[in-house]
Amino acid sequence: MSLAVQFSEYGSGEVPRVVDVPAPAPGPGQVRLAVRAAGVNPFDWKVIQGFMRQMMPLDLPAGLGSDIWEWSTRSGTE
Repeated sequence: MSLAVQFSEYGSGEVPRVVDVPAPAPGPGQVRLAVRAAGVNPFDWKVIQGFMRQMMPLDLPAGLGSDIWEWSTRSGTE
């Protein structure tokens, strides 16, 4: 299992939760990353609060974030 920050509804800073999710397996040409630190930026907060619903519809629960510090732990086959 891995940990992820997800939200199941739009709302305030109380909405995101740390949850267990299955560890993803990398597909062809992909790598799995071990994230050691992550940040939440202003765009993420706008999405969580629902301000971007029209431009970026999401199936909930959803997770965000691409501001990460990581290293590769496994690569997929070509």
